[in-house]
Amino acid sequence: IGGRFGSESVAALRRNAQLITETELASRSDGELALLFGVTAKALAWTRLGSPERDRVIASLQNISRESAYRHQQNRVPGF
Repeated sequence: IGGRFGSESVAALRRNAQLITETELASRSDGELALLFGVTAKALAWTRLGSPERDRVIASLQNISRESAYRHQQNRVPGF
């Protein structure tokens, strides 16, 4: 995962506030999703209320959550 999701990534995410897309998330491992969620959540704390950056960070968190939920649903054993 390296620098992309390290501690310096919180500042980079906040500064760039790029939307993390479902396409990008599909190629990530479960561990990477968990780490990315944590880093993105930390970046949220540094965004200004009502700012476009905050909206993008929130949308990214929603995308990460959806991808995780989708994977969890796919891994369920039928009947349980």
